[in-house]
Amino acid sequence: MDGRAYRDALVVVTIWADGVRFNPVIYIASDEHSDIALGVCALEPQPWLRPWVLSREALAPGSRVAAFGFPHNHTAVRGSEADLEMKLRMHPDYHDGEVLDHHPNGVTLVKEPAYSTTIGPQRGMPDLGGVSGGPMISLTTGNVHGMLSTSGAGYSVCCDIRPILERTIEINDCSIRLGDADRVAPGLFQIV
Repeated sequence: MDGRAYRDALVVVTIWADGVRFNPVIYIASDEHSDIALGVCALEPQPWLRPWVLSREALAPGSRVAAFGFPHNHTAVRGSEADLEMKLRMHPDYHDGEVLDHHPNGVTLVKEPAYSTTIGPQRGMPDLGGVSGGPMISLTTGNVHGMLSTSGAGYSVCCDIRPILERTIEINDCSIRLGDADRVAPGLFQIV
């Protein structure tokens, strides 16, 4: 977040057939030793969402994984305040590979538990910029095991989701471990 979390108004944009929703981010936590900022948003009424399943299971070397994100977004803004118009052009991108190793003390720029993977840029992309922060999912289960943090030619490093589940966050005026938050705010995600 590079210090922006406390100055900027942040939203999660959801796009459905019936329109676009801007869901305000109400809580952000970051750690100086982490490459991840954790945010919770207040969802506007939406069509039914299938929540992500966050996994406490470790992935073994050789496990097939994928990461995706929206590196080719383009936003055009015109006007201001009540006359504000935004035009979003979003193009998702998907990258797959396999787990090379698990690093309990981090690796490269990541100073927390992480996976090194063969997920790398495709289709002439120089890197995975714009995919950072995207989920690393198991292609066997579809569960989230990490988040893409950094990449280079033919590799990427993904933060392990398990230590993040131990962090304390604020939801509905309660301090709670993220790993227990599915009981306080059901439907945001599931943890297995």
